[in-house]
Amino acid sequence: MENTEVKTHSGWRLRQATLITRPSLITKEHLFFVGDVHGKFIHFGEKIKRLSIEDALIIQCGDFGLGFLDEQQDIQELSFLNEICKERNIDLAILRGNHDNPEMFNGTEFRKKLLETTIRNIVTVPDYHVMIYQKYEGADKKAILCVGGAISVDRSARKAGSSCWLDEGFKYDEAIIRERAKFGRQIHIVATHTAPGFLDDWIGSPSSNIVEEYFQYDPTLKEDVKNERIQLSNLFEAIHCITDMRIAHWYHGHFHKHLEREHSFVENDEDKTKFHGLAELEISC
Repeated sequence: MENTEVKTHSGWRLRQATLITRPSLITKEHLFFVGDVHGKFIHFGEKIKRLSIEDALIIQCGDFGLGFLDEQQDIQELSFLNEICKERNIDLAILRGNHDNPEMFNGTEFRKKLLETTIRNIVTVPDYHVMIYQKYEGADKKAILCVGGAISVDRSARKAGSSCWLDEGFKYDEAIIRERAKFGRQIHIVATHTAPGFLDDWIGSPSSNIVEEYFQYDPTLKEDVKNERIQLSNLFEAIHCITDMRIAHWYHGHFHKHLEREHSFVENDEDKTKFHGLAELEISC
């Protein structure tokens, strides 16, 4: 069933919308996307101030670093960052990465607890949540599909449940795309943590040197990562084939590289999607 848009000028309504998975309508002057943070909340906050970012929706593309501390410590860290966002009229929406506890994003318990705090400008976003962004009232709206998750290449060296989670990977759900297509809903921008497999020659394949050393300790890793990247490619194709839409921009983190590339669904099609790979703590518009 299609949910109605929830109009919001504040993180409070944004968080209510994501809790019940309704598309959120956010009106802000600026829209930014951020790469991996990895718990460097102070550095992130300082960068927001240094760049004089105000009146903005910021979408963080995973590996924020939630779940490594106990819950109260995470809330304290978010409270610090929330004060910066509040002062500057910023809504911060966080996708899950492989270095985040999925339950804090796709579950409801943690997000309900946030509603009980004074944190009003930060939200953890469940997979396949859609945000509707507009620069000002009456301006064109941009639908942003948010899907987190990725496999940790060093998962064999991590402790399950505290520094690695069994359900950390990206999960492809074609049914959600089909449901959205039934109502003629567009998707203009996609934000994920990892990236489609057709970009392997650009960002490095699962056989690249950066992960080669982990294969000897984790015999299924190479195939698992390859299959995950194929699932991201399937998402790209499904949005084009099922909805007959063209994605303008796709933002992702995970690889800690600044990368820019255009890719079309059909070869030689001039209507291309621009892919933006974000380095750690990189802020892009």
